[in-house]
Amino acid sequence: MSAVGSPFTQSDIRALAQDPNRDLASLRSGSGFSYPQRNWMYSAAAAYYEQGRDREALWARLDDEVARGQGPTSWKLSRSEEVRLRLETFLELDRRAVAPFLVSAKTSPDAVMSWRDHLIRVPLGFIMQSPEGPFMRLLWTERVLLSGRRGVTMVVVATLAVAELAYGKLAGIETWHLREGHGAPRSYSGLDLRALLPRFDRLLSQIEARLQGSPG
Repeated sequence: MSAVGSPFTQSDIRALAQDPNRDLASLRSGSGFSYPQRNWMYSAAAAYYEQGRDREALWARLDDEVARGQGPTSWKLSRSEEVRLRLETFLELDRRAVAPFLVSAKTSPDAVMSWRDHLIRVPLGFIMQSPEGPFMRLLWTERVLLSGRRGVTMVVVATLAVAELAYGKLAGIETWHLREGHGAPRSYSGLDLRALLPRFDRLLSQIEARLQGSPG
C-alpha cells in the first residue's frame, strides 16, 4: 500500500515535477483530468483501430458516446464539436505515422496501479508495434500537457511505470498533442524513460513523507 490512500494522478505528477515543494493542499484530490470528452475521444479512436482503421467506426462510436453521456444536450454537442476537431487531427497524424495496432490499454475510469509501493492513476493509451518492439501512443488534448510545458516528461515517466506493470517492457511512448495540430507528436525512448524512474520514485517518496507529516 501507498503511504497515503489516494493515488497520484496525472495532474498531481505534472504539478509536483514543476515544483516538489508546492503546497500539497490541492493534491491527491482524485480528480486528475477525468472528464468525459477524453473518454469519448479514446473510445472513438479505439473503435477506429479495432475495426482496421475504419473512420466510419470512429465517428459512429463518438456519436454513441455523446448520446449516452450525461449532461444537457447543448453542453454535450458543444463538447463533442471540440472532440471532433481533435479526432480530425488524430486521423491525419495516424495517416502519416501508421504503425500496427496491438491493443487498447485505456480504461474508464483509469485504473489505480501500485508501483514501488506508490499508488498511481494515469490514463494509458494504445499499444502499437514498431521494429524496436511495442510502444504506447497517448492522445493528449489538455492545455497543461502541451509539448513545451514543464513537468510533461515526468508524466510520461509515470505512464511508462504503470504501463509496463500491465504490458511488459515497452520500446517507448509517443505523445500526440492534438491541441497543437499536425506537427506535435513527441517520442520518448523506453531506455531514457526508465533511466528517470529512480528520480520519479524519489519524488513520490518525498511527497508521501510530507503528506504523512501533514496535520489531519
